[in-house]
Amino acid sequence: MVVNQVSSPSGDFTFTSLSTGEHKFCLTPVYGDGSSGKGHRIFFDVAFGSAHDYADSKSTRKVNHLTSQIQGLNKKLQEIHWEQEHMREKEATFRDQSESTNTRVIRWTFIQLFVLVGTCFYQLRHLKGFFVKQKIV
Repeated sequence: MVVNQVSSPSGDFTFTSLSTGEHKFCLTPVYGDGSSGKGHRIFFDVAFGSAHDYADSKSTRKVNHLTSQIQGLNKKLQEIHWEQEHMREKEATFRDQSESTNTRVIRWTFIQLFVLVGTCFYQLRHLKGFFVKQKIV
């Protein structure tokens, strides 16, 4: 068990887990107003990652909620930027490989064409000599 606390019906709490892996959250409602048999909605948002900066900002009251959201958005923006750079590098590598393959295909086509023309020339010359030898021409 990492955290066992009693808190208000709304609010935030932060805890740090020292181990990685699967974590389970157990919520037990305490009904003080006699609404025990009724349906209740629970909104539960989980943010994971390094909470060191967030915990310090909450404890010192230097940063408000909007600033922490902006920091989160900036982090996401940096991740998106890194992903775009990575995709550009992969695209450049793929483009270079495609151009190399296309160059080799064109070169191989010209070699095949040259061999085909040479073979045709040789066969025509051989057949001409054969027909002259057989006195057909």
